[in-house]
Amino acid sequence: MDALMLMILWVAVVPFLILCSVLTVVLILALILLVRKPGKYSSVQAFDEKPPLENLSALHCRHFPQLRQVLSRVDENFLRERMTTADQRKWRAERRRVAKEFLKGLHEDFVRLDRLARTVAALSPEVNRSQEAERVWLGMRFRMSHNLVEAQLAFGSLAPRDVVHLAEMVGSYAAKIETTMAALEQHSLSRMGANFSV
Repeated sequence: MDALMLMILWVAVVPFLILCSVLTVVLILALILLVRKPGKYSSVQAFDEKPPLENLSALHCRHFPQLRQVLSRVDENFLRERMTTADQRKWRAERRRVAKEFLKGLHEDFVRLDRLARTVAALSPEVNRSQEAERVWLGMRFRMSHNLVEAQLAFGSLAPRDVVHLAEMVGSYAAKIETTMAALEQHSLSRMGANFSV
């Protein structure tokens, strides 16, 4: 009786354990792919190079209103009535190409801003671990969102709201860094004033 129960248990549990193991490996690989730092954007300068200060801001994020127009469903509906199927395919392919270039630019903006944020953090006397953890978490969220949007685009579907979310992440990151830089500047000026008054 015990041998029969053991055999039934073995037949039922082993496939389940194998399935769980395979799913775990697949999920870990998917997470690694989503969180990886894409190395395919070579136009961003290497981290050891010192970029000019004006190139550290969010340059591509400014063009989002134009991209929003490109992604508009209104244009698609308008063109559907006036274009041949072949021309519509060409138009969609061009639209995807423009969206890919914009995503590439957003990634470049984020990398530049992250580099600037690390520099500001190194200069700031009051950076704590929670702020650094927040910066790392933001980087992971951006890379995951960016990779998901790229995957959507590769499969031919792109929700403009996802691109809006990425652009907003970059814009708010830039604003936060600007605020931190202004506070750092005020702190430095007040210390300089205190040193000169002594």
